[in-house]
Amino acid sequence: MGNILNCSLNYIAQDGRIIVYGGIDKAATDDLVILDVSQADYTWSRANVSTKSPLSRSYHTATLVGHYMFVIFGKNNEFLLPTTPNEVFILDTSDKSNYKWVSEFDPNLI
Repeated sequence: MGNILNCSLNYIAQDGRIIVYGGIDKAATDDLVILDVSQADYTWSRANVSTKSPLSRSYHTATLVGHYMFVIFGKNNEFLLPTTPNEVFILDTSDKSNYKWVSEFDPNLI
C-alpha cells in the first residue's frame, strides 16, 4: 500500500493486527491504519471507519480494553496552546471490517 505514515507514536496489537491511530508528520494526523502481522507477508491497510473521526492526534496514549480502543489526551492541530486537551475518544473495533468511533462504553460487554 505504499508509505502509510512517516511517523506514528501509538499502536495497539489485537488478533494479529497492529492498529495505528494518529501521529505527526509536520502536523498531527487522524490516520487510522492497520498492519496485519498474522501472515508471513505483513500488509498495511487503511481502517474502514463508518463514523466521523475525532480531531487529529499526536503525543497521545492508546489502550485496548476488550474490543474498545481508548485514545487519551495528546495534542491536535486545533490546540496551539502549550496545554494538553483532556479528551478521551473510544473506537469500537469489534467488527474488523467496520470500526466505529463511539461515545459510550459498557464494561459488561467485554
